[in-house]
Amino acid sequence: MLFSNSTNYTKLSVQEEEIMGKIMLELDVMMAKRHMSLNDLAAEVGITNVNLSKIKNNKVNAIRFTTLANICKALECEPGDILKYDPNEEEE
Repeated sequence: MLFSNSTNYTKLSVQEEEIMGKIMLELDVMMAKRHMSLNDLAAEVGITNVNLSKIKNNKVNAIRFTTLANICKALECEPGDILKYDPNEEEE
């Protein structure tokens, strides 16, 4: 994994990469709290239910900030309410 250090790049050791953990989405928890179905949330956010299902089931490597913002707006929550960091989980 490379990180930019001004104009130089630094390679992390394998040991450092192993302890990075993983960002998990707990979208299903917030959807249940708000009593919102996948189809209703997808329609409100403006994405397909297939793509929202992938987000909900942590089958994505990235999410656009605009999509995250629209999800938070629809669920009336903050990003921290659905994004969780698990230091013990390994990246797939």
